[in-house]
Amino acid sequence: MISTQVKELLEITGKCNGNQYLHDDLTINWYEVRELLLKDYVEGVLESYEYCVKIKPTLDSIILNCLQIQDQPELFKKTILEFSQWTHSTSELCKIFIDWCDESEDYSILTTLQLTSMLEYALGSLYQSEKRVPPPHLLKDLLAELSDESSLEFEKVFLLRLVLGTSKGLNLRNIVWHGFIDSIHRCYPAFLFVIIVSYGKSLKCKKIAPKLRSEINFSISLQSKNIQVEDLLKSPTIMKCNFNLWKQIVSLQKRKKFKSSIFLLLSQIESVLRFIYGRINQVNVTARLNKYYVIMDSIFYDYVLDDDVTPLVIGKINKSQHTQIKETNRKNQMMETFPLSIIYLGYDLFHAVDGPRIRDRISHAEVFVKDENFSWLPALVDISCNLCFVLFLSIMMEINGTLDNKNIFNFDDLESSTQELVLKAIEARNFAYCPYSKFAVGAALRATTGEIFTGCNIENGAHSPSLCAERTAIAKAVSEGFRSFTEIAVVAYQEESFTPPCGVCRQTLSEFAPTDMKVYLAKPSPGRVLVTSVFQLLPYRFNPEKLKK
Repeated sequence: MISTQVKELLEITGKCNGNQYLHDDLTINWYEVRELLLKDYVEGVLESYEYCVKIKPTLDSIILNCLQIQDQPELFKKTILEFSQWTHSTSELCKIFIDWCDESEDYSILTTLQLTSMLEYALGSLYQSEKRVPPPHLLKDLLAELSDESSLEFEKVFLLRLVLGTSKGLNLRNIVWHGFIDSIHRCYPAFLFVIIVSYGKSLKCKKIAPKLRSEINFSISLQSKNIQVEDLLKSPTIMKCNFNLWKQIVSLQKRKKFKSSIFLLLSQIESVLRFIYGRINQVNVTARLNKYYVIMDSIFYDYVLDDDVTPLVIGKINKSQHTQIKETNRKNQMMETFPLSIIYLGYDLFHAVDGPRIRDRISHAEVFVKDENFSWLPALVDISCNLCFVLFLSIMMEINGTLDNKNIFNFDDLESSTQELVLKAIEARNFAYCPYSKFAVGAALRATTGEIFTGCNIENGAHSPSLCAERTAIAKAVSEGFRSFTEIAVVAYQEESFTPPCGVCRQTLSEFAPTDMKVYLAKPSPGRVLVTSVFQLLPYRFNPEKLKK
């Protein structure tokens, strides 16, 4: 889910030039690094993609040097114990390092998530100790302010900004926390380990010990029923969304490593939601240098907004704003496709300003999860898995109610002629006259000769003269001399099911289907289509042949 430019920036293409960038204790040799980093520096270069590309070979070489810590783990553990007190998480850092060194499983993404959060927490404490005010909410803003005036010299903060804190460069923190990638080079978490102890060494030399910054008073009460988390791995959506990381989440949860699973889970929930959002709304959701990322915020907007439109969240649009936005932007089809109860659950849990905002609080270190004993962690993992599970089931079966229905297909997998028929029915639905029920239906009927006839429901205040969309289409076709048809598409929106023809329409269709007729049921956003037939819908139909007997 990343563009070619972003991918090229993340790929390590430089060479490791010996041991010139690290001291014997595996901390950064800032004298050597300073000369290389600041050689071409001018104000504002971090906002230049060209500069980031130019300095990349140098940056790659520095980062690759950090891999020496995996070859000397015992020495680096001693360095952690000596220089990580400024983080107030020395024992935790040692545990993360030991897990990362275990090459039986690649924990590079998980480790990067953990270390970026730990770094932001520690840097926020340093900022608050020095400035006597709360730190900025975003890491990139925190780094920008620390580079102006702090106990850490400019080049030390500048190096970290190149890797984590610029939208025109690697932007590693956001790429990983927003779930855009499923793997990274091991040198990135190695670099973060080295940065943490190198900062600690500098602060220790200056006899600076940042006070632990106050955390937000945070507690939540969560209750849930366990699901078999292995079921998540059966979802075709998961197969396309960082499958290996979901396997890690399931494995960690089964081993009751809830804290570790939370870090992965929070980023991967967003990845899955973004995948579904992009598929349903037919928008590009890759991480691009010249565009705002589609992140959790975007998924919960009422409309699919252009880059230059101020985001407006569910239920926050006044009447005049609603008219203006509606005229220039498409409605977010997440609201049409899934039960709103599921959408609101995700919104309340992960995004609402006055809600727990679990993902933001942990990723931006407003709350630092220090041990495995938080009473709400298992429940949060469970609820998050449930949320994903319901969404996956929803997109797999379009809220149809059964996993065993083998007659539901992806719209994109249907033949182009069938897609055309469904799209015609969607178009016809826009003309529905339904002032009483407010339930719009569209239909598109294909004759054996290929012509397509469309219809919509037409209601009447006296009720009985009302016409269903299917019979409107049939009436139009028969009135023009057509008597034989091969297929019909019916489109309507119900939250928990597709909308099949009513009994009268089934009988009417069977009149013109002596050898059966395909029936395609879809929603206005046709992610999934149920394929059935007139004979299946009306197995004991009244056949005109019976009148001849």
